[in-house]
This record gives sequence, C-alpha cells and structure tokens, in this order.
Amino acid sequence: MKALSGIVIGLVMLGMGGCASGVGPPAAAPTVDITGKWVGSWVATNPALGSGAIEMTLTQTGQQYTGTLLVTGAPTDPSGPTAGIVSGNECGFSDPAT
Repeated sequence: MKALSGIVIGLVMLGMGGCASGVGPPAAAPTVDITGKWVGSWVATNPALGSGAIEMTLTQTGQQYTGTLLVTGAPTDPSGPTAGIVSGNECGFSDPAT
C-alpha cells in the first residue's frame, strides 16, 4: 500500500512540474505588423477616472515591439516608452506595466 501511495505522489508531483513550465499558452507567430503611428481616444468606465487621447508610435521586429506612448487626460500619466509582444493578431503590453 505504501508503494502505491509513493507512486501516486510521484506521478502527481511530475504532473505538477510539467504544468509549472510556463504561464499561459505559448506565443503564436505574428500575423500582423503593428509598426506605425496609432491614434485614438479612451474613456474610463468610471467617469471620475477621465477620458482623453492616446497615441503610440511603434516599431515591430518579429514578435517584439517597442515605441512611445502618449496618453492625455489620465489621473496618472503612463506616457513614455512602451514595449510588448505580438502573438497572432493580438498584442500585449509589458511596458508600461500600469
């Protein structure tokens, strides 16, 4: 009985180790190129948080992109350098983190 318990515990630990190898699904190859100037507006769901304009100038190399971000009307200003990853037709920000 102890041998069976040891095997079960070992298999569970091995399975958990395999699950801990990464967070989220692997990034897919980019299907879009987001290089260029992007301009738009934003509105917070909470009116007290404001609204304003947003502008990004981006350069994409492979899956990585970098650029500058300008945000107006926000209570805290996240403007500055920006960077992230393009996966498929989606992009995610890694900087700024806020």
